[in-house]
Amino acid sequence: MHKKNLQFSQYSVALMATAFLFMTGCEQESLKIKEPEILSPEKTLDKEEKSATPAKEPENRKNVVRSVDNQVGSVARKKSAEKRKMIQKEAVQAIEHTRKALKAIENRKKEKALDELETAAGKLAIVTARDPSLSMAAIEVQVETFDLAATVEGIEKARSAAEELLEDGDIQQARSILDDMASEMIVSVVYVPLGSYPDAIKAISPLIDQEKFKRASRALEAALSTLVVEEVLIPLPIIRAERMMMIAESLMNKKKLKKRGKKRLENFIENAQYQLKLAETLGYLEEEQLELCMNQIEKVRAAAGTGQSGKGVFKGIKKTFSDLRKSVGW
Repeated sequence: MHKKNLQFSQYSVALMATAFLFMTGCEQESLKIKEPEILSPEKTLDKEEKSATPAKEPENRKNVVRSVDNQVGSVARKKSAEKRKMIQKEAVQAIEHTRKALKAIENRKKEKALDELETAAGKLAIVTARDPSLSMAAIEVQVETFDLAATVEGIEKARSAAEELLEDGDIQQARSILDDMASEMIVSVVYVPLGSYPDAIKAISPLIDQEKFKRASRALEAALSTLVVEEVLIPLPIIRAERMMMIAESLMNKKKLKKRGKKRLENFIENAQYQLKLAETLGYLEEEQLELCMNQIEKVRAAAGTGQSGKGVFKGIKKTFSDLRKSVGW
């Protein structure tokens, strides 16, 4: 995946995407930031094309987002830690030995290649002997975060511009806009398919024996290409909204909330609603789901206005967030 920064001079829209890649086992972080791309569509939006109820950006939005982002990051850490427990050490070693065998084949080192493949097969035999019912063995976990800093209005205008470009047949230019329409964490797990991979590498040994190195190399590359990647997508606006409502609940549960605390409470509620509108605009929520969330949060706001505690008031929105998590596997 790749993210770009976009700016529409006519619309005063700025979309900034930053990508962080955390690789399992090497404790490395790399930051990918691309320079802004300027696009000035010839057409402007008609009034009818604009959102009927544009979401107003809340005050102090950036600070509120920052205040929950440590908790948001913990979601990815928890999910990746959960997935890392599935990693099979011997399966990791089997892939390492496979790659060493490939290098040996390229260097025409027959005995070295055969030894590496034999070791790889042996490692996988240990995995299958430990759990004969296992169909795939995890070898790697990756977490990627693509964070889009944009307003609801900006996203809607960018989307409309992309639609106009598609209507004009300019697919690649539209794609450069749509590629940035993401605010999410992706937890990826790489697996070795135990039903096919061991047999595939065993079948390569005769080719090496016969010194058919080119065919052996192609066959081994083909075997490595069968590794399976499973992805879990976590939409950032939804998880941020959930964490904002958790803070709102803790504020409402205080016995005596002073004026400053009440303002802070409203700020978190307002920002949670805005994050959910962002999620819907980016396609992470259906319109009906957004309406349900908004109605539940309005009940919380009404209760807060009368000075009620948070006890029982957050039940509906908590269940909705729980259902959303379950629906995408996080």
